Amino acid sequence: MEMIDRYIYAVTQHLPENIREDVSKELRSNIQDMLPEDASDDQIKEVLEELGNPVKLAIEYNPERRYLIGPSIYNQYITLLKLVTGITALTLGGIAIFTWLFNFADAQKPATVVANIISAIFEGALQGAFWVTLVFVIMERSGVHEGHSPFTKKKWTLKDLPDIPDYGKKKISRVSTTAEMLFTVIVTVVFIFRPGIIGVSLNGSQFVPILNADRLSTYIIGIVLLGVLSLGILVWKTIYPYWSIPLAAANAGFNIATAILMLFMVRDRHMVNGEFLKLLENLTNLTLSQVTLIWQRGLWLFAAVFIVIAICDSIAGVFKCKR
Repeated sequence: MEMIDRYIYAVTQHLPENIREDVSKELRSNIQDMLPEDASDDQIKEVLEELGNPVKLAIEYNPERRYLIGPSIYNQYITLLKLVTGITALTLGGIAIFTWLFNFADAQKPATVVANIISAIFEGALQGAFWVTLVFVIMERSGVHEGHSPFTKKKWTLKDLPDIPDYGKKKISRVSTTAEMLFTVIVTVVFIFRPGIIGVSLNGSQFVPILNADRLSTYIIGIVLLGVLSLGILVWKTIYPYWSIPLAAANAGFNIATAILMLFMVRDRHMVNGEFLKLLENLTNLTLSQVTLIWQRGLWLFAAVFIVIAICDSIAGVFKCKR
């Protein structure tokens, strides 16, 4: 009976929550009708193999036929599409308003300001939709969401039935996943599209960006790849909200890649805007070289703290798999 329970669980996990219980009862009844009394394990295996891949069977039970993204992950796709699209739209829209309020650009007519804000919101929505769809298309084509090794297209067998999980402390909070997604999207959007808003303005003086936007653009490919990788891991956590060895390995790999990119950026002395360093020089009794040295040491300290946190997070992910 355990095998039947696992099979039913595998089917219903790919269905909307409001119909899972009814489908579970109906499917269990159908399986029992196909089996003789006191069925052996071999007879149960034969019936379940005849029913086939639970993912494909779930499609038949789902009353809503949706094929933009595979039916087995469509519900998760729509949920994350709404979330990420909303976050990116609000982020870029908020940045446009922030830019206008603090006069980072020349004075503009009200109609132009409104048009810029609407354009930024629309751009954010498109960017969010594109990246979420890209991640889900990769998952669909690779077969990862079905528990397969990527791109193997392995034929389904009973060995692929998942165990009915007892998450315990392995379970990943949906709140924490949403918070991570919010942070990831905002940071990625700011670094890619509006790094100039990271800066200071003292006593109503001209706003001075901290980062050198031209120099930052040389790292843009790495930032984009890390953003996509982070989004992919967060999608993974949403579909399978519990820690596993593959997830922990992916999380550790992401932390390592982020730390490496950060080290390259920190050691790049041209990453900081020269005007910002001159501003610090004017605010202190130090020379420009002294200000630069102190700032550089501060960045290295920040990088060291980040790496320690990344290591702890990676180790914690592995330990959570064993609980």
